[in-house]
Amino acid sequence: MVLRTLLVLLCTACIPKPGQPTVSSNNSDITVVTRNINPAGNFTGPLPEPVLTALLDGLNQRNLNASSVISQTAMENLAKLQVQKHRLEWLAQDQGGTDLILLIETHTEYFSQLSGRYRWTVTAELSLADPEDLTTSIHRSVEIPVFMQFHHEREAAVLEQASPALERELSTLLDAWLSAAEARP
Repeated sequence: MVLRTLLVLLCTACIPKPGQPTVSSNNSDITVVTRNINPAGNFTGPLPEPVLTALLDGLNQRNLNASSVISQTAMENLAKLQVQKHRLEWLAQDQGGTDLILLIETHTEYFSQLSGRYRWTVTAELSLADPEDLTTSIHRSVEIPVFMQFHHEREAAVLEQASPALERELSTLLDAWLSAAEARP
């Protein structure tokens, strides 16, 4: 009995506790650019509003003022660039007056039907860069499996289902950036 109690205490003590997000020391402006790419590889527009709102809440918690002022013409020009590094360079030239650039690119793809559910994969590329110094940019790639119950649920519903995982990945990226920024002289 004592051994069982000791084992339970040791196991619960080892459970990681969620930490507080790293907060920016100054009120930084961040330009957020989201691109959603359909299974055919064509740009379909920004992320759905509920997903974008959830992601922007993570920025606000870290004292980052988000703005997303990308015109349709700018999005078309951005879609012509094939390499993510070139897209960041173009955004750095185009978006003057911002402290940071956050580029979120998602790609949803139907995978298969498993046990009566429809499995989709959301591939996300997250990039965070200082427009003044692109050599300090950081990137994070993630694949998120999503199971949908109905056949008619498509890309927007899949992205909403993947939203919590996208939030966690963005939080990890932001915390890494802000921690490194605090260490820089």
